[in-house]
Amino acid sequence: MFDLQRALTSEGVYQDLVRRVASVKLKRASEKGSHTYHHARLQLWHENPPADALVTDIASGMTGVSQASRAKFVLRCSRLMIYFGGSGCFLTCFLTDDITLKSDGNKLMLVPTKYKGGLVKSPKTVKACTRGSEISKGGFRLDKEKISPGEEYSFEDFSYIHINFKDTEHLNKFQKLWNEMMATRRLERARIRAQRQQLEATTWAPLAVS
Repeated sequence: MFDLQRALTSEGVYQDLVRRVASVKLKRASEKGSHTYHHARLQLWHENPPADALVTDIASGMTGVSQASRAKFVLRCSRLMIYFGGSGCFLTCFLTDDITLKSDGNKLMLVPTKYKGGLVKSPKTVKACTRGSEISKGGFRLDKEKISPGEEYSFEDFSYIHINFKDTEHLNKFQKLWNEMMATRRLERARIRAQRQQLEATTWAPLAVS
């Protein structure tokens, strides 16, 4: 199943925690109360497009180029998937610097990042997307357009997302992979920024006069 998903969405499942979570507690910013779900399943996904695939990306001006060429200038995304057992719905959010992980015993808390200084505005909420309900199962077509980072602005606002693990061992494994994915994201972002600057400098460099 995971191989089919990777082939259709270019996203691979890098961690799949089944029966390792006691409960997940969500607090929507627009609501006073919170919601608790039991027996949740966690997955961490990462985008890894095949090198020989062709894409058409009009927005970035890259049409009919290979994924390998596009990957040099486009930041690959990672995201969290939480499936709520028996409820027919799931929650997903992208791993970004706007989300900070805090741990307390067996509890892992996803909260808005508080940036120091005034250069970057701190987010007030955690952006996440939910699909499905108690009476309607959530999902998306693997062979159709997937949930993309460009849609994040329309995601719901959460004050926090608390994940209660059954033991600290799997909490630590989850947090370790999350941190590794974020470290890779920051390195890729710096590399892409440097490559774009180099390309712009080459493009706009004045012609030598003999």
